Amino acid sequence: FFFKQKTAYEDYKVTGVQTCALPIFSFRPVTGYPLSVVVGEDEAKVTEGVASVRRTYLAAAAMISLAAVLVIGMLTLAIQRERRRVAERMLANQQLSASEQRFRDLTELSSDWWWEQDINCRFTYLSSAPELSDTGTASCIGKTCWELGCAPVDTTWDAHRAQCEAREPFDDLLLKHESAGVTRYLLISGRPVFDGHGEFTGYRGVGADITEQRRRADNLLKASDERYRHIFDASPLPMWVRDAETQRCLSVNDAALSAYGYARDE
Repeated sequence: FFFKQKTAYEDYKVTGVQTCALPIFSFRPVTGYPLSVVVGEDEAKVTEGVASVRRTYLAAAAMISLAAVLVIGMLTLAIQRERRRVAERMLANQQLSASEQRFRDLTELSSDWWWEQDINCRFTYLSSAPELSDTGTASCIGKTCWELGCAPVDTTWDAHRAQCEAREPFDDLLLKHESAGVTRYLLISGRPVFDGHGEFTGYRGVGADITEQRRRADNLLKASDERYRHIFDASPLPMWVRDAETQRCLSVNDAALSAYGYARDE
């Protein structure tokens, strides 16, 4: 279209038509001429590119939103799993601490005490064991059992050291400790300890002062021997005791001496 403007107050008049009218128009004045050029465009063609770009942007936005939702979901699951792991570790630590506290309480309430040793079988911890040393528990730290002045009753220190070097557990090791004319008996048991890599780290175990139990047992044994001796000597039947290996007579009663005519020292 070509329009001619007659005056500033008059409408444009069509001076020529090049093509047919279309829905969208663009006006552009011609410099140096009292004319304006109007270009018509098909709305569908003009908006087609915009719609395509819009669809592209919408699809990209949808993909980004979906990816964001997936990432947020994965992060949420990871955070929840980590929270569960932390909660489980905290619960396990609390249970372990409570178990250790119960063990300490029971140990303190009982007559037993517990101990730990390093790889050289030297004490690194003692809950309470004043019977092991004349100067108290603290003086036992850094020493071995055989350095504390105790003596094994039913074995030797060499045999016990060999057992420790073989990393073997030991049970009911009976020790005798004498101090200021007082004899005490101690009973200890231990287990070897290994770390997560299987390396030996020392021993851990318990101990108890069984002096009173030992005395009661000795008194009962002595009383039993006395009753046996009384029955043996008072029996009207000849009786004697022989050594199983040498067959020598170890003891005879009065009835045997009378029956066979021997003196007791014969």
